[in-house]
Amino acid sequence: MRTGLKTGVLTSFFLVTAAWASAPTVAESDFDRVEIRLPMGVIIINANSLLQASSPSMSELASRFLVHVTAYSSSVDETDSTPYVTASGTRARDGVIAANFFPLGTRVKIPELFGDKVFVVEDRMHNRFTDRIDVWMPSKWSALHFGKKQAEVEIVEL
Repeated sequence: MRTGLKTGVLTSFFLVTAAWASAPTVAESDFDRVEIRLPMGVIIINANSLLQASSPSMSELASRFLVHVTAYSSSVDETDSTPYVTASGTRARDGVIAANFFPLGTRVKIPELFGDKVFVVEDRMHNRFTDRIDVWMPSKWSALHFGKKQAEVEIVEL
């Protein structure tokens, strides 16, 4: 309920901003995604994700972000009562990450830490973590040993 209210408030804010701005256009609209083109740039609102896009002269989203990267394992004290089930309904496994600011299914790379390995956003974190990516690890020790790092994340596919 709280996430829905927060998303609704954000959506309302951006829609009011779009109505106020000079000649905004809604480029694409459906139940899962709304894309609003404003004079200052493009804003894409997904079901419970918000990404700021590039300026109007550029046609694609910013593809690299500097974020904090942490790790988690499938232990009940780090997750909910179903530790091996992700927010998207799949089983936790190598290559799964949790992030609140990317849509589920987004594919990303973290080259500084993992080379060319591609990760898929299939899980969510507590809503207080809005600027962090959590990489799934097979054991609690591995997750603790990984710690917290800052690294550049590249979007492979949204």
